[in-house]
Amino acid sequence: MEGTWRGLVVALATVLIACVASGCGDGASSAENVTAIRTSEPERTFAPLVMLAADEPYRPMSARWFIERSKLIITEDGKCEDRLLAVGRTLPELQDYVTDWIYPKGLGLGPHYYRNPYDANCDLDLDERFYTDQFTRPHDPGNRVETARAGVGFHLDLVDDARGGPSSLGRTPVYVERVEEGDGGVRLTYWALFGMHAPARSEGLAHEGDWERVDVLLRREEADSYTPLSVQLGADGGGIDPAEVSEVAWSRVARIDGTHPLLAAAPSSHELTPADDGADCGGCTKWRTWQVLADAKAQLWYGFGGAWGEVGRSDLTTGPLGPHGFFLSAAEKLNDPSEN
Repeated sequence: MEGTWRGLVVALATVLIACVASGCGDGASSAENVTAIRTSEPERTFAPLVMLAADEPYRPMSARWFIERSKLIITEDGKCEDRLLAVGRTLPELQDYVTDWIYPKGLGLGPHYYRNPYDANCDLDLDERFYTDQFTRPHDPGNRVETARAGVGFHLDLVDDARGGPSSLGRTPVYVERVEEGDGGVRLTYWALFGMHAPARSEGLAHEGDWERVDVLLRREEADSYTPLSVQLGADGGGIDPAEVSEVAWSRVARIDGTHPLLAAAPSSHELTPADDGADCGGCTKWRTWQVLADAKAQLWYGFGGAWGEVGRSDLTTGPLGPHGFFLSAAEKLNDPSEN
């Protein structure tokens, strides 16, 4: 099927939420006539301001903070015994001649951690290896390693008492990816990591680990000139699923300093929505994500194909995938026959 990046904007649009000029007293703005913005740093220029609830129990953390407090495990879906591969630096009591330290590059950049899988009799299959940069997140509905059973794969098990995160934002980064999507389209994806996802009204859907994502769609006019088009929310764990994504036209998004979308994170679940116009944020923490940005693709752990968090009984209760290259880009998805 012939498709264009602009076509995806229409296909994914499900909700338009009107936000007007003010928000939390930071000089938010919303212009109906969107014009091109000249900037040499679009990743910083269009990064959102996220309002975190004053009583948020699970605060943002860096990926390294998460890794240093985790165990790297290959889970065997209950049929065979799970195996511990490595531990973070805050868990020296678990490290020995069998159990390695977790080196971030061993998750993504490589050389990678690996294990031989068990066969149906829980004997090692020495003819095959699973690597941490392969897509093995347990229970994931995506294009996992073909030979891995649904419940088999790698995961980072965060120590329970670390789920709350560091006491303050400090230098906690937001990770950003830039994707050129054809026809002048540019997608900026911002990733934020939390230790727990706990929806207030859906306790059965809680899971350890929570990568929240927001996408800003731009059209590149010329060198260092971009027209912002929309903000996309709800792409859980990095997927592009039209049924789950809400898209808000740029002209209807409340903004700080004219270019930073104003978003609110729900307590405990961190689900992002456009901020209510003029609402009092009640002592919230205002996270100006552009102040500490990190290039996702430059991280040593980028591309880890397992779960960030414990493994549950299903996709919905298992820790998510983090930033990685396993999902199709918007342009690829439009032109992939299997997706039509």
